[in-house]
Amino acid sequence: MASKLEIRPANVYDMHQLEILLYKGIEESKGLLPPYDVFQVYHHALKLIEIGSVYILQDIDEEKKQRTVVGCLMLDATSFKWNDAVKWLESVHFYVLPEWRAKKLPDGKLPFEALVDAAKGLAEACAMPLKIESFHQAGDNRVLAKDTLFEKAGFFYIGGNFAYLPKSMQQKEAAAA
Repeated sequence: MASKLEIRPANVYDMHQLEILLYKGIEESKGLLPPYDVFQVYHHALKLIEIGSVYILQDIDEEKKQRTVVGCLMLDATSFKWNDAVKWLESVHFYVLPEWRAKKLPDGKLPFEALVDAAKGLAEACAMPLKIESFHQAGDNRVLAKDTLFEKAGFFYIGGNFAYLPKSMQQKEAAAA
């Protein structure tokens, strides 16, 4: 039997593999993202795992009885610097290993779609807008592909980032108009 992919909330036992994904993402950025402080990363990641805002993509190889984290989306609740009362969910780290990006989950979704759907589910449950940053360097030929994926997922472009409003918030805006 071949391996299968699954999305699930992260737990403390995923920390080492999450650190590897952070390292690989920083490495892939070729200098766009700064190096990380191990203690700060573990402290913050454990807090996010505890509140349930870290989702992982794992490869499950049942023959080898092995589970490997191959992608993640970490979210943090934050607020506008000029208005602490308004909160939103913001991506802290969103990364899938390159060799897993085109593989499909059992439901036919790509890893990007499945991780984003998990984040949108949290945004809906919390009734908070969701913002996901998409880092890339000038000349990156994947920019248009990323833009298209976010558009298809129901996001809109806002100042270099992609935002999603939960349906409950969209309905309030429509009623106010």
